[in-house]
Amino acid sequence: MTLPKVKTVNVVTMEHGREFAEGWLRQSIDDACDDTGILTWPGDEEDDPSDDATERFHELTKDICQRVFDALKEQIAETFVRVANAVIEQERTRRR
Repeated sequence: MTLPKVKTVNVVTMEHGREFAEGWLRQSIDDACDDTGILTWPGDEEDDPSDDATERFHELTKDICQRVFDALKEQIAETFVRVANAVIEQERTRRR
């Protein structure tokens, strides 16, 4: 069985990337990806989208988000350790 194609933008831009990054902070990674508009929800183009089209949309979103997270995981962990330690150290040494 061939899954239906999901409509996409021709090129994902830095504007999409920035919107994704900001959305990831405000909400979930999946919602942030959806809100960029790089993929068109099947229901936006059809009166009654098929279950297959909806499933394909979710598969693409999940794949994008997983690959982004995998690419950033170590950088996020290292940055978290550095920032959290700095904030905690600042709290320990602040004057009361």
